[in-house]
Amino acid sequence: MIILTDMDGVITNLESRFLELWSERFPNKQSIPIEKRTTFYQRDQYPEELAEEIMNSKDFYGKMKPLPKAIESLKEIAQSNVVFICTSPKTRNPYCIPEKLEWITQYLGKDFLKRTILTKDKTLIQGDILIDDKPSVRGVCDPIWKHIVYKQPYNQGEFTWENWENILKNQEIRVKTKLTLYRDDSNSAKALEESIIQKGYEVRTRFTAAQTPLVNIRGLLLSGYLDITNTLL
Repeated sequence: MIILTDMDGVITNLESRFLELWSERFPNKQSIPIEKRTTFYQRDQYPEELAEEIMNSKDFYGKMKPLPKAIESLKEIAQSNVVFICTSPKTRNPYCIPEKLEWITQYLGKDFLKRTILTKDKTLIQGDILIDDKPSVRGVCDPIWKHIVYKQPYNQGEFTWENWENILKNQEIRVKTKLTLYRDDSNSAKALEESIIQKGYEVRTRFTAAQTPLVNIRGLLLSGYLDITNTLL
């Protein structure tokens, strides 16, 4: 299984780092306890200009602490899955990207650098699961991954590094396969079509702009792309 995991607020303790710097820089201004945070973006609960000053500062990302059990859990998950860090850089902070990469090297090791994706649109990235604290992840594509919301006060997520085993095991089994069927191999396609239906599989489709939508399972098989979910599990 290919698992994509966000970084800020999922692996790193962004909320704690923000509160730490807020108290240092603006000791006379009211802060919001982490458990009372109700919005994904700090700027929606704090004065925007001051919040952005902190988010765009040097060492904001580099000196975050890992969330409890995040590092050991990720390493354990990676033993039996393909794990990528999929994080969105803050483009207004020139220190963001190098600090993120240094953080990954320090806490997860250089091997994880090869499995790090920096993108402003996570819907463009392929995977089976995306673990992200953002309540809704949108972009230019309909994502093929299933979004699992990492639990934070500002969302309704359930996933944590304390319960990851149970939640991942209970997810739908998503099988994405490139089928090596010839377009005229209708017998093989028909047999696989019947097998899929008999076993209770739901077929989900995704097409690129250049592809013509096909309306039946056999056509999808012959087109070479399927996203199949076993609805009986």
